[in-house]
Amino acid sequence: GYIIKPSDENTLSATIEMALYKHHINELMRRELEKLVAERTKELEESRANYQNLFENSPVGIFKVAPDGHILMANPAFLKILGYTSVEEIPQVQQENPWLSPVETQNTSNPKPGQEEEVKGIEEQWITKDNRVIFARKNTRVIKDEKGNITAAIEMVEEITKIKRAEDRLKNANENLKSANEKLKKTVGELEITKQELETAKKELQERLEEMNRFHRVLMGREEKILELK
Repeated sequence: GYIIKPSDENTLSATIEMALYKHHINELMRRELEKLVAERTKELEESRANYQNLFENSPVGIFKVAPDGHILMANPAFLKILGYTSVEEIPQVQQENPWLSPVETQNTSNPKPGQEEEVKGIEEQWITKDNRVIFARKNTRVIKDEKGNITAAIEMVEEITKIKRAEDRLKNANENLKSANEKLKKTVGELEITKQELETAKKELQERLEEMNRFHRVLMGREEKILELK
């Protein structure tokens, strides 16, 4: 600022010292601010590099999608799941693939404007580039603006086709086992009935044999008496 002409030398000296002190403080603050900005910039660059490394090398598919279903960005793992080599291929079939539907959230909570909503464990059937049907499980983080409108979503997805196929095989095996158990129970029941019938038949046969033996003894006794009379 301007230095007002002092009335004496002491006032002039004090005014100059104050001006120099303010300049020194301002210089220190400027340097400290520049240092702080440099440190934060470095941290942001390192964070961005770490995020990019995680994004590119993650074994989980990650992609960012617009509300109209347009894929904005995707990592190699996601492209590999669907059989594409680049994001540029995906919009060309946007209307043909049902999985490229508008972003929706199943979260029933009411977050504040600008907050992110997250929905986990969504299972879907997807169509790959070569028209194979696969199963996928994804977590969706929806991003909204200050007015509460959806601006984008970050999706993390893993293919679970082998798991679903194994679950189907296990389900079929359990159903077959249940059917086999029912047939076995029926067979055991039939065998039990047959066993009871055999026991009854055996008892009846035994009774008949005893009756025949009694008849035989009576008959033999009569023959002996006839022989004695002769």
